[in-house]
Amino acid sequence: MKRTLLLFLLSITLLHALHIYEDTVWDRRSNPYIFEENVYVHSNATLTILPGCDIQMRARPAQNYQEFRVDNSGEAEAKIFYITGKIVAIGTEEEPITFTRYPDTEGYAWGGIFILEGAEAPVFKYCDFYSAYQNVVPGGLDSVGAICVDSGDPRIEYCSFTNCQTGIYCYDLHNDTMIYRCAFEATEEAQFADDSCYLGIIANGVSDTEIRPQLIAARCRFVNISFPFGAGSFQGGG
Repeated sequence: MKRTLLLFLLSITLLHALHIYEDTVWDRRSNPYIFEENVYVHSNATLTILPGCDIQMRARPAQNYQEFRVDNSGEAEAKIFYITGKIVAIGTEEEPITFTRYPDTEGYAWGGIFILEGAEAPVFKYCDFYSAYQNVVPGGLDSVGAICVDSGDPRIEYCSFTNCQTGIYCYDLHNDTMIYRCAFEATEEAQFADDSCYLGIIANGVSDTEIRPQLIAARCRFVNISFPFGAGSFQGGG
């Protein structure tokens, strides 16, 4: 038993700040991916995540607002993905991709995935997100939720969002965008610094086009979510 435990502990590697400047592929052979610092996918680079990957980001107590606020170091204590290039995370029904907190402690959360202006359209399919909160930038644009899109047209299908303060948050869309067959669920009591409830999908931006694009949720499921939809130009589908 002692030998088995030792081998298990040695298989866990804590990864520090990762800057991706060229096309990169992650697969399940390197599981788990545990990050103690932020992950940056830079312009002209694509991060492709294959089925079965287990990605864990450093989490902090969600009731402590300062843990999610960027300080003089340029980072918050709770870690986040910053995407100015492209992220493609496509799992399968049998082998979804997992994005979650580390450590897996109730009341803890990580910062989520922020798709910044100028990034290529992200793709998420068969991904499971757990316990994401926010990344607060003093004087800048905050990242809110598990997936936050500054500007663009995300493709999000067959994903689940469990105990995420907000599942999907979009500031500005270029075209009508559909969120398809996603599930939003709360199984823990909300313990967030600025809000004691769970939110599903938020469209909260303006568009330069004459007619504002719509964010459409089709065949999505919401369980114990206080506010499934919020703000902006939004349509909910059955």
